[in-house]
Amino acid sequence: MPIVQLLYADPDFKDLAQRVRKEFGIPVGPYNTENLKQVDPGTVVVGYDTEHWVASHLSPLVKAVLDLHHDMYEGNRPMETWVIDELSNGGEVHEVLPRYDSVVQGMLVPKDALDRLHLYSLDGTRRWKVQLVGRDGERESHIMDVCSIRKLYQNLIGKQKQTSVCMNVLLAATIKRIGRIVERLTEHEDINDFWIPYWKIGWDEFEWDYQSQTNMFLKILRRII
Repeated sequence: MPIVQLLYADPDFKDLAQRVRKEFGIPVGPYNTENLKQVDPGTVVVGYDTEHWVASHLSPLVKAVLDLHHDMYEGNRPMETWVIDELSNGGEVHEVLPRYDSVVQGMLVPKDALDRLHLYSLDGTRRWKVQLVGRDGERESHIMDVCSIRKLYQNLIGKQKQTSVCMNVLLAATIKRIGRIVERLTEHEDINDFWIPYWKIGWDEFEWDYQSQTNMFLKILRRII
């Protein structure tokens, strides 16, 4: 994909952006999260995962979201509810999640947006139980069908889209697998955004620091350029 620019949503990523500019010859610059604007096709945005909600403001395109968490919780922070907001505002979301038992509890889906939410699992799960929320706030349990990654490609390849990746998904899937998914999805005039955990995190014996996370981001970037 011809990338027209890389924008960083936090000053901490300025050095990373300069590294990208030097290696790939891509124009780079800041993205102001206090003055949200849509970005041009072919743009890549990088920031901290606490700002993942910014993804909903980057474009009106169909969203393909890869994340360790579904971001459809009952909460007050934008990073916890941004997918609900995207759906409530008429958006279409294709959500890729690693496994049912760790992420799906508490998933709230606007009832009138059910046909615009598509779920995919990395572990072969076929159905997930969610809570549908009506306009009056009334809730009801619902079983949603979950598709394979192959179906994700069938649904989205050939469409202009925005692929949004929270890098914490790499705690549950290999960099090779996630890189392959992003590479398959990314086409001419698409938008990509990547959100890197703000703090040092660990799961079992696997730990990341800032350097290892940004290196993984660069590995994926090299696949889509």
